[in-house]
This record gives sequence, C-alpha cells and structure tokens, in this order.
Amino acid sequence: MTAREPRELEIAVDGGTLHAFSYDGAEPDAPLVLALHGITGNHLAWAPLHRRVPGHTILAPDLRGRGLSSELPGPFGIARHADDAAAVLAEAGAHRPVVVVGHSMGAFVAAALAVRHPQLVERLVLVDGGAPLPKPPGMERAELSEAARAALGPAAERLSATFPTRDAYLAMFREHPALRDAWDADIEAYAGYDLAGTEPELASRTSAEAMLADFAELFVGGAAESIIDRLDRPAVALRAPRGLLDAAPLYPQGYLDTWASTLPHVTVAEVPDVNHYTIALGTGAERIAAELRG
Repeated sequence: MTAREPRELEIAVDGGTLHAFSYDGAEPDAPLVLALHGITGNHLAWAPLHRRVPGHTILAPDLRGRGLSSELPGPFGIARHADDAAAVLAEAGAHRPVVVVGHSMGAFVAAALAVRHPQLVERLVLVDGGAPLPKPPGMERAELSEAARAALGPAAERLSATFPTRDAYLAMFREHPALRDAWDADIEAYAGYDLAGTEPELASRTSAEAMLADFAELFVGGAAESIIDRLDRPAVALRAPRGLLDAAPLYPQGYLDTWASTLPHVTVAEVPDVNHYTIALGTGAERIAAELRG
C-alpha cells in the first residue's frame, strides 16, 4: 500500500488559522471522508487508514490546540471543535453529506458535528469514543490535571515535559505500553510530528490547556453528553477490548450496547485484539476501512 502525499489546507476559523490535510483519492470524484483524531493526537493518526482506502479522499485536520493548529486560542471544547470541523468541510468544498470518522475524543467531535451541523453528515464511524465516559473512581476529588494524567498516562504526562533530543522523545513514546509492541513507521511519524522547538528544549505541540478543557467534557454529566444525546445520524461504534495503557478498556463490556440502546441508529461492534491506539494506528485500521468501503 503506497502512501499518498497530502495537500495542506489553511482554514480561517475563530481566532486564526486551522490546518488540515487532504489525502486525495485516485479519482476526482472520490467520496470524501472527514477524519478526526484524538485528544493529544494529530492528523497522522489516519496514515494507516488512508493507505487502505485509495478510492476515498481522507480529509484530516489538526484540531484546535494540536499539531499545526496548536497556536489557535480557546475556548476549546467539543462544540467548538465541531464548528471548526464544519469550517473544514466548507473550505474543502463538500457539496453533499460525508462520512465522518472520529477516534477517541474525535468521535465525540464527530457526533457533535452531526448534531450541530446535520446537513454535513451522512453517517458516523465512532472509533473507541463518542459515548460519554464513566467517571473513574476519585475523579470528583482530584484536580483535573491529576485525573487526566491518571486516565491518559504518558499521553498527558508528556505535555508538561521537555526533551533534549528527538531520539529521547521517541524513546519515551516507544515505551508507551499501548504502542511498544506495535511500533512502526506510522507510529514514529505520528509521534515525531507532535514535537516542536529546538534542542535541548523540545516539547509537545499539543496545548495542555486544550487537552484539559476537552477532557473535562467527555464524561457522564459533562458538556458533550447533552449534545451527543441528540444524535440521530446512523453510526457504528467500534470498541477496542484494551484501553489507553493496553489494559482495562476505555468502555467496559456492555457499556456501549447500553448507550446505543438509547439512540435510534447506533450499532456497536468490537474490533478484536487491539487497544485504544492500535484500533486506528495499527491493525484496527482495516476494520475502519471496511466500514468506509461499505
């Protein structure tokens, strides 16, 4: 599978310029798919997917506060990201509803886009995300930053760290429990893209302020729930049996089925032998591709 070089798009949004990348399909009329990454991710989360669907155009933004969009100011939050995503589709000239794929936090954004801008969305593929999360024990008593570090592990911890070299940064990523056994060129590119600055003061591009503001909205009772509860577009929710640290899943067994039973057009499927990251960055990308192919 040969990678396609993306076209960069610069989209005027509130507060400045949001950057997105279009992996154009083999034909001019290739169906357009909007792909939305996770809470500390970037558009390269979709590299394994775009190679698997050469008949589609994959439009993947760096969300506000991440990647090349990291300088965009707040306020952040799921509704703000959904409105940014609508601006991306407008800039891309989308003239009919599109399939929207979202991973982790990006799945929440995808669902919010379908509620706030329903004319833009045909259907959704929600990849280990989108359903309001059960609050972990002690979250009510913990500082938000502590709760985020406990839930996200190294993905959150790196945002407050500096690194003397690129190799040191990548070495930290290679030891991530959910990535070390799946490490490949795609994951290395995804990780390396997030790095900014000059040696010996390299740091993650991802805004800690953005991460915390978005993290706070993802749980039962949070701001995202009141939006997503109104979802009426067809959607499939893909669940990873292992979670962010390659251990307990993000969603307990049966949780997504209960959630989906309250919505009219949502189905649930489990993707075997993947964790929260490799469901998109690893072998799980083939299952997402199958959803796009129909």
